Amino acid sequence: MALRRTWWIVLLAWPLLAAPGAVVPDPRPAYTYLVPSQLPGPPITLHWLVLVYTRLDLPASPARGHQRLIEDLEPEVVERVVNLVRTFEAHTARYTGGEVGYSLAVVVLPPERPLTGLRWVPSSRRYGAFRVGDIERELEASAGRRTGWFDNVHLFFPFSGPFRPNAAWGGIVTRDDMSGSQQSISQERGFSGDNYSTVWHEGIHGLELQLWRELRAERGCRPDLDFDGLPLELHGPDAFGYARTVQQHSENYQQWLGDVLTGQIRDLRAVGPAGYATAPVLERGFGRSGMYFHGPVRREYPTAPGGPFE
Repeated sequence: MALRRTWWIVLLAWPLLAAPGAVVPDPRPAYTYLVPSQLPGPPITLHWLVLVYTRLDLPASPARGHQRLIEDLEPEVVERVVNLVRTFEAHTARYTGGEVGYSLAVVVLPPERPLTGLRWVPSSRRYGAFRVGDIERELEASAGRRTGWFDNVHLFFPFSGPFRPNAAWGGIVTRDDMSGSQQSISQERGFSGDNYSTVWHEGIHGLELQLWRELRAERGCRPDLDFDGLPLELHGPDAFGYARTVQQHSENYQQWLGDVLTGQIRDLRAVGPAGYATAPVLERGFGRSGMYFHGPVRREYPTAPGGPFE
């Protein structure tokens, strides 16, 4: 389908709305960029808060075996990250038929507001997923104590060396109406700026958390099953015949993510990726029996009026 050009707005300030003489703090934050959905009326639009930390600053920890860790994102890397966010919806729309839209509020954080903590994983002796306490200041600034503004908060941050976490995590618990995901950027490996599938994959893990696990389990919204009778797993495209490669940016892998999200998983076991267009649709995944029926989780909570895209 034809897509209008994705655009973004630099938000300079929000006006105060108050009675004359009243001093009322403006509850709405000033985001760096707003990237509203440009799709013409998708059934579901997911709202994300994207925090781009330009500095990592972890205190020294002799017990963990490292001195103070400080690392910065180069300006050109920040530019590539922002461009990825700006074009994210247009990319995913190619594989969902425009059924799922994304609106993203982006905050590029200066070095004076670094990421100062991550969860430590003793078994691997490296850092892992973020904790809510580590980003609470930014959540307060971007959403206050309001529920219902965002479905997911995604972090980008610099981190190289032996204590670096796995490049990406998803399905992180944040607040009652948001999941979390993250991507660490290694200066050693660089950042190409076309890692759509990495960000998309981790965001879908957030939907697993919200729709198939804690928040909906008692209401019967459970994952579909694969051919072995096991819960459908985002890491198992080969169970349905989708090619699984080390490089997860292949066309077939993008089709897998889109089909999981829209509930249109195909049976490619006999025909393989080459037979994608004619393979039978199994109607498994999220789709209308899950995400479309229930809607974003944030809609179930008492929502504050407004929000960056309301």
